[in-house]
Amino acid sequence: MHAVARRRLDDTTLVFASLHHLLTCLACDDAGGAARIALALERLEETGRGDQAEVAATVGAPLARALCSRDAAAIARLDMASLARNLPRIGGSNAQRDVFLRTLALIAARGADGAALGLVLGARHGQRAPDWIARTTTSIQAARAVAPRMHVA
Repeated sequence: MHAVARRRLDDTTLVFASLHHLLTCLACDDAGGAARIALALERLEETGRGDQAEVAATVGAPLARALCSRDAAAIARLDMASLARNLPRIGGSNAQRDVFLRTLALIAARGADGAALGLVLGARHGQRAPDWIARTTTSIQAARAVAPRMHVA
């Protein structure tokens, strides 16, 4: 799958596919490939032409930045609620988009952003009953709140 993603680093025909290729790159420790996809989505957003440019502007590019960012301050500035709310605009099924909601929940939990975590989990709850992701991310967030100086994975 990584080889397929690498062949499509600049292909923004569908934001949905671009974001999945970005996840593949991240899973394969290919930060450079993921960053290139994020940049391609930002360029698509800037064109303002077509429905995919609008999808890139409302959710694709911001989600790509959230997924690629390792900067806690940059992540804190993201509007997680808006990302979760607009996620259906990328297309696909609830199950296909759930990977992004789960990832946003982990980002919010690791950043100790209880409000964002609640909003993301609320969006997930509208699609499915609370599950291990809800329990795990809530536990991570609680641990970070209790011991903010300790490293919690």
